[in-house]
Amino acid sequence: GYSTCSLNPIEDEAVVACALGEGLARLVPLPDDLQRAPGLSCWGVPDPQFSADNPLLYRSFEEARTAYGERKCPLLRTMFPPDSTNILE
Repeated sequence: GYSTCSLNPIEDEAVVACALGEGLARLVPLPDDLQRAPGLSCWGVPDPQFSADNPLLYRSFEEARTAYGERKCPLLRTMFPPDSTNILE
């Protein structure tokens, strides 16, 4: 199992999506009486220079790469929501 005390989707949903997408994990059915809530399917990833003066969030890896242009993008593709939801099915 995977458990975290974080409310950050980069540490929660992104980690699970990456593990599922790479075949390192699988979803298992949970008991019907277990209280649960669905995870997020979209989230923004903050620019490394994110601040009150620079509140920049990227919605996709492609958006971040475009913003960095010729410079190396410091963000990883696995920090972003998966491109398809088929890994969750």
